[in-house]
This record gives sequence, C-alpha cells and structure tokens, in this order.
Amino acid sequence: MDAKTLERLYAKDILSHACRAQNDNLYCGSNYRALGTFLNASALAPRTLPAVPGFIHINRRIISDDEDNVKDLNTVDEFRATQGGQCESKETAQVIFVRGFSSPDWICALGAGLRIDPEFFRRHLHFLEKKDYYDLPATRSSSSNLIRIRITSIFLRQVPISQTHIKSLRRDEALRLKKHQRAANRIGQSIVRRFSIHNEQIYTLEQDIAITCKRNQGGWTALVWSDIGHSSNGNGPWSRSSHGTPDECIPTLRHSSKIALLGHESTSKTTNLRPNPDNNQQSASLLALHHGPHKEMRLSRSSPFFALSGLFLFAVSAENQFLNMVQACIDECVQKQSLNQRISSETLDYEKRLLNDHIKHARDLIQIIEAWGDSSWPRAPESLPQADHDQADAMRKGLIADFTFLLQKAEYMVGQCSEGVAYIANAAMLQESRNATEQAHSVHRLTLAAFFFLPLSLTTLLFGMNFVEFGAGTLKIWIFFVVMVPILVLSVVICFWDRIGSWAARFRVRRNGRKYDSEFSLP
Repeated sequence: MDAKTLERLYAKDILSHACRAQNDNLYCGSNYRALGTFLNASALAPRTLPAVPGFIHINRRIISDDEDNVKDLNTVDEFRATQGGQCESKETAQVIFVRGFSSPDWICALGAGLRIDPEFFRRHLHFLEKKDYYDLPATRSSSSNLIRIRITSIFLRQVPISQTHIKSLRRDEALRLKKHQRAANRIGQSIVRRFSIHNEQIYTLEQDIAITCKRNQGGWTALVWSDIGHSSNGNGPWSRSSHGTPDECIPTLRHSSKIALLGHESTSKTTNLRPNPDNNQQSASLLALHHGPHKEMRLSRSSPFFALSGLFLFAVSAENQFLNMVQACIDECVQKQSLNQRISSETLDYEKRLLNDHIKHARDLIQIIEAWGDSSWPRAPESLPQADHDQADAMRKGLIADFTFLLQKAEYMVGQCSEGVAYIANAAMLQESRNATEQAHSVHRLTLAAFFFLPLSLTTLLFGMNFVEFGAGTLKIWIFFVVMVPILVLSVVICFWDRIGSWAARFRVRRNGRKYDSEFSLP
C-alpha cells in the first residue's frame, strides 16, 4: 500500500472514531471531532496556506555512529521519499522536528509514515475544538510517551501601554487567545498557548514543544513539534501593530563553561529557518538545529533523552529568565504600592496565579526527567562504556537539580506575592483607620463649634434686632447677654458632661482620701 493511501486511511480512521457517539460507545470520540474535520478538509477548500517563501517547516536530524546532521524537508514528497520517515539502517536514530502550525497533509504524512498515536496531534491542536470536554490536562497514565515542554519568551514594548489597556488585556486574555489560535491558517505560523501582560512594557508568550518517541528497527524515531515558527509577536492580541514599531524579543541566554572563549562553528550554520532573518527573532526558533549534543553521536543514537536534552536545557534557561523578570515586577510592585495600592495588589495576584501554573509544569518536568523521558523510550545499553553512562546520568541529575532550583524559586516568589498582597491590604486598612480618626477629629471640632454657636443662634433668633440701642424695640441689650450666658453654660455642661462626671468622680476620691488620712493619722 502506497504512502498516500495510508495517509488517507489514517485521516479516515480518526474521523470514524470521532463519529462514535457516547450513547453506544464507552470510548466515544467526541474530543476527536475537530481533528477529524481538520484532517479530512476538502482539497478544493484547504484550511491552511503554504508557508512563507524560504521558511523550513520540517527538518530531519539523522544520528548514527559516524553521522549527526540536519536535513531540511521542503515538501511532503521529500518526507515520503525517506521511506515514510523510517531510518536507513537498524543502527540509526532520527528526530523529525516540526516548526509552527501544520497542514492536514503534513500531519497525515507524519502520522501514517511514523505510526504516531493521533492523540499526540489532538492534544497539540486542542484549541481547534469548539467545545471543551475538560479532559486536559490528562493524567500521567494517559500521557505515556506524550511529553510537553513549556517555553516562555519575554518581549519588551517600544511604546508602553496604559493601565486601562493592561486591565482590558488581562480580563479578556482567554477569549482573545482562543480567537487568535483558531485564526491560524498558514504552515509554519507560530502557536501561542498563553500571553501574560506584566506591566506597561513587558509581556511574555508561552509556547509548547511536544515530543513523542518510538522504537523502530533497532533504532528510534522522535517527533518533536514546536509551537515556535515565524511571526510569534507580530499580529497577536498582545501587540500594538498600529504603532508600526516591532516589539523587542529578549534573547534566551544559555550558559556554558568558558563559552566566550570557545569557537562558534556550530552556531554559524546558514539555514533558511526564517524567511527574513533579523536580530529580533526568538532564540527558540533555532532549536530545530540545536536540540541536543552533536559530538556524542554514540550516546545520542542510543538514548533519545540524551539526544533531546538540549530542549530541556533551553527550557531551564528560559524559565530562569522568566522568574527573574517576574521577581523584578514583584519588587517594583512592592516599592510602588504606596502610589497605587489597587494596581500593585492586582499585579501581585496576577503574578501569583501565573507562578502557580509554572510550578505545576516544573513538577511535571522533574517527573519526566527522572523517568529518562518516558518508560517506553530506549535507554543506553549496558554495552556502552561506563563513561557514556556516567555522562548521561550527569546530564539527567543536572537537569533535575536545575528544575528543582527553579521550582523552589517559584514557590518562594508565590510566598512573596502573598505577603505583598497582605502587606498592601494591611496598609490600606491602616490608612483607612487614619482617615477615620482624622474624620472623627474633624467631626469633634465641628460638634464643639455647634455647641457654642447654637445657643448664640437661638438667642439671636429670639430677640432679633429688637433693642433700644438699635432703635428697633424697647428691650435693653443687656437682657440679650443675661439670657445667652445661661443657655451657653447649659450647652457647655451638656457638651462636656462626660468629662465633668469624671472630674467630679476624681474630686470625690481625693476628698475621701484626705478625710481617711485625717481620721486614721497618728497623734
């Protein structure tokens, strides 16, 4: 059976499973309807547009004892020509690296040629589903051989936005993102899983790298699908394209011992990974070429986890920069909380929710690394030299230590956010208490003034201007003071009755004390 027939059957099998109703099938396929419809789209009305000219959507890394290089696959026919993606020999391993959004033809070719579980594609394209079945995130047992690494990229706006715009973006984040994801229609277009607005200038994009691996003919084949393609930050709801100023992508900085003193032949490869190379591309776009060690070919061929370790190392660097950036935002919120407590409190609560999601993902990755990727992945055979086993184990332990450090760091920052929100709430309550005290003092002064001016007003109201001295009556003006003074004294007594009572009580105590001393004093 030729490759095209297998691909059509692959798509039809998925659509057939999607048609299984819940009323007569325990394993209903409702959650496959979007994928089945996507893969069986009519050729007359294709859903996806071709990639931007010059962009390489898929490449293939071939690993053998004497070879470790990357070859571009420009068309589906080129992939079919590699015998359905199978390795050339029993002792060869390969990595198929997919970048950005893909087409039904490519997915069917990869799925049928490599015999990939359709669940791998469904989870990566779950945003196509119009209805949420709440089956994701899935359990560990149902996620066997389905690994997902989250990569976070930091962007810096050239034109800051207002706090009103920030609030609007945060409020409608999920809705805007869903709309943007479903609008994907070009091969190689970047997919964004989450965007986060941290302040007027900084925002982050979270993207996934999905991995599955299978044994074949004594070797292995890994399929890596990265969300990072082209135009990650150009037309999303997080950007302001109307200003015409592109946002700056902060590079993900990798560390290696004495890296500044080493040669850079491996990074000087020329490739058409991007149609219009610039100095503002995401560092993760180069992972298609540099996702694992290229010198230790014997160990990489035997262990897919070691061959793909560069993806985990890159995730460590990206996550560390993300946490450092969030730490700076937290410090800024705490320092400026006196200027606007509401904005600072909302930002800290926002960062806290974001950090909790990253904590969960870090824990998942630690479990994956402890299992050498997955229990079904090939392991380095015992026949390899002990030095190779030690190198692989050191790589795994180093990754566990790095992600454990990042996990603890994120947990500490969550505590900082909680303490910051509590501090701001206490400061707000203290300020309200001070305002209430000041208001009470003002009311007290107003009350005193009223007690003095009310008798005067009452007396004036009674007599008016009817005095002989004013030529308007028969009464003498001294009568006014004779009447006003008693009323004023009565008002003062009523106003200070509590104090007068306490003064009288203290006076009685003192008088009784002196009387007691005089009666019982010695002669």
